[in-house]
Amino acid sequence: MDKMEENLITYLQQMNIAKAILSQLKSTDIESMDFQLALCECLDIDSMNPVELIERNLTHQKMLSLLKDYDFSKNLPDVLTIITVDESLLPDGIPKLLTEQTVKVKGEVWVIHKSDVDPFPSSPHAHNYDSGISLHLGTGEFFNKKQSKGFLNCKKLNRLRGEIKGHSLPSLSERCKKPLTN
Repeated sequence: MDKMEENLITYLQQMNIAKAILSQLKSTDIESMDFQLALCECLDIDSMNPVELIERNLTHQKMLSLLKDYDFSKNLPDVLTIITVDESLLPDGIPKLLTEQTVKVKGEVWVIHKSDVDPFPSSPHAHNYDSGISLHLGTGEFFNKKQSKGFLNCKKLNRLRGEIKGHSLPSLSERCKKPLTN
């Protein structure tokens, strides 16, 4: 193992310790990328070239000292609305992610951000963080990352869109503009 690999392993170990402590102190789950970007910002390091960050040999104590007052929320998108539905919108076979969270017995939560960093699949679009699925609010197409996972029934899409008040939504696809027959 060369020096760079050793430095990387040490950095990751120290970062994970500091990230866990800060997440607990700030009562939020801080992602590794957000943590790294914050460190780069505080140390005036180009975030596109974080090798310098690794070479600094920062301890978790130093990382905590640098980031104890950092506002991690400034990089998060504003939430437009959060919708809880009684009946699942997800197609059968979509697994839920195994992350630490409060388990909801009934209902499914969809979050729509006012300004999302990534406008894919639509602007705005809905996130179901329990499954890692996003939903195009015009076509009703489900995505996991950029891979299509099927379509939401038009009736359910229209019902979901009806819950989003006072905000511009993507145009409804031709598929869902047709009169619904039972």
